[in-house]
Amino acid sequence: MSKDRWVLDADIKGAFDNIDHDFILRKLGPTPARGLIKAWLKAGFVENETFLETQAGTQQGGVISPLLANIALDGLQEALPAKFGFIRYADDFVVTARSREDLISILPAIQFWLSARGLELNDEKTKIASILDGFNFLGFNIRHYSGKCLVKPQKEKAQKLVQSINEWLRRNRSVEPRVVIYHLNPILRGWAQYYKYAVSSQIFQSVQNHIWKQIWRWCLRRHPAKSKAWVKNKYFCTCEGLDWTFFAKTPNGQIHYLINIGKVKIQRHRKVIGSASPDDPVLRNYWAARRAGYHRRSAEPDSIASAVKSMLRA
Repeated sequence: MSKDRWVLDADIKGAFDNIDHDFILRKLGPTPARGLIKAWLKAGFVENETFLETQAGTQQGGVISPLLANIALDGLQEALPAKFGFIRYADDFVVTARSREDLISILPAIQFWLSARGLELNDEKTKIASILDGFNFLGFNIRHYSGKCLVKPQKEKAQKLVQSINEWLRRNRSVEPRVVIYHLNPILRGWAQYYKYAVSSQIFQSVQNHIWKQIWRWCLRRHPAKSKAWVKNKYFCTCEGLDWTFFAKTPNGQIHYLINIGKVKIQRHRKVIGSASPDDPVLRNYWAARRAGYHRRSAEPDSIASAVKSMLRA
């Protein structure tokens, strides 16, 4: 068990805007893809009918941008002393240590390492926090509660989801109910799929309650002269034992229901063993067993786990 109790929650200032092109190309070396990546980096962009060259950085949200960020930041973990923990996803990373003083002492080295890549930390957003206070990472809040580490959806992300849905409903008061369901279901399904491996039941139920209230107000505004009982019978039904389920009929008579995010079942993520890669053909059975295990909600077979460990040691 790690004894680290302090976390450097790092934020890189304009990471995708400032990545040094020359550094990335030097890091790639004489690979076949070097020319193509250089063309992507130097492609430029058009704004207000004016072509602008790109001297640094890469398009935020572009397909290749996360890969280029990984290339630029590859090696930071190896540059840190062994006593520090390190977790990174694209341009987001955290460093853990046993004391606040250790993290303060390593900050100049991290800044120097980033500067060679045209990057720097955002002093306003980079924070050092105790695990007792918690920190946010990739939309999750990670915090110790009475000695137990819990990973929950970040409250601000839940609030942003609820607010965005509320604004959409306000702008679309006259659309048909089925349009509401077509629009909201993919959003709710995707949001729940991202967070269902964390301690999310309470947040899911809170989000569901807020969305239901918004839908109910949307329905009432459409029929100000009708009674609440009339509105309920028109827009809500019982589905899988749940009353007050928002539904709609399509022109061909099919019935669609709004997803109840509060009923999404939580699944526990099982850590991948060692450095096992889905691209390794030798481990094909291991990955198949993992996928099957999630569907069965069963533990990973010990025989598969032992076999993978043996392969990785070899």
